[in-house]
Amino acid sequence: MAFDPAFTLLALAALAGFYLAWNIGANDVANAMGTAVGSGAIRLATALVIAGVFEFAGAMLVGDTVSQTLERGVIDAARFDFGTRDYAIGLAVALSTAGGWLNVASSRGWPVSTTHSIVGALVGAGIAGGGFDAVRWPTVGIIAVTWVVTPILGGLLAYALFRLMQSLVLDARSPLARLRWWGPVFVAPIFATVAFAAEFRTPALLGSAIDPRPALVDAALVALVSGALVVPLFLRATRGAEALSHNESMVRAERVFGRLQILTACFIAFAHGSNDVANAVGPLA
Repeated sequence: MAFDPAFTLLALAALAGFYLAWNIGANDVANAMGTAVGSGAIRLATALVIAGVFEFAGAMLVGDTVSQTLERGVIDAARFDFGTRDYAIGLAVALSTAGGWLNVASSRGWPVSTTHSIVGALVGAGIAGGGFDAVRWPTVGIIAVTWVVTPILGGLLAYALFRLMQSLVLDARSPLARLRWWGPVFVAPIFATVAFAAEFRTPALLGSAIDPRPALVDAALVALVSGALVVPLFLRATRGAEALSHNESMVRAERVFGRLQILTACFIAFAHGSNDVANAVGPLA
C-alpha cells in the first residue's frame, strides 16, 4: 500500500482532536457536575452518564456556529506559505498543544478554560505558518472581550438570582412553603432556554433562514408547560411545610434545592456541549 501523506495527516489530526476532546472531558465536565456530585445530590457514575447525554445533545443541536468560528474564523488558510498542507499541519499542532496543556492542568486539578487554550494555540499556529496577517484579529479580539465580560456577567447574574431567591424563599418564615410556588417559576426558564436554543439553531442546520420569533413563542409555551408539569412534584415535596419550624423547613428546602441542582447541572452540560465540544471538532473540520 502506497504512502498517502494526506491520509496520514488526516489521521494524525483526528488523533489530536480525540486527545483534545478527551482532555476537555477530563477538565470541563466538573464545571457542570462538580457541585451536584460534591453536595451529594447525585452519584459520580450517574453524573458522568447524564453529562455525556446532555453534552452530546448540546453539541448536536446548537454547536455548529462555534465550530464554524474555530474552523474558519480565527486563522486564514489562504495566508499560509504552502497552502492547505501547512494549514492542516497548523491545525493538528494547535489541537495537540491545547490538549497537552489541558492534560497538565487536569493532572494538577486546575480548572482552566479550553476555549482560551485552543484559541491561543490556533493564533500561535497561524502566526508560525503565515505570519501575523494569517490571524483574523477582529474575531480574536471579540473572543478575548467575551473572556472578560462573561465572568463579570456571570457573577452579576448569580448575585442577582441568589438575592432574589433569598428574598422570595430563604428569608421567609417557611422557606419550604414558599418553594412550593416559586420552584416552578425557577424551573420554567431552564427548559425555555434549552428549547429556544435548539429551535433557533435548527433552521441554520437545515440551511434555512433564521427567524427568532417562532422560537421565542415556542420557548414561552415550553416554559408554561414545564412549569405546570413540575407543580405536582413541588406540591408533593413540600407537603406539610406549614407545620414545620423555620429550621426544619430550611432543611427540607435544601433537599429540594439539591434535586434542582441536578436539573441545573444538566443545563450546564447542555450549554457546555453546545460551546466547548467545538474546541476539538472545529479545527478538525
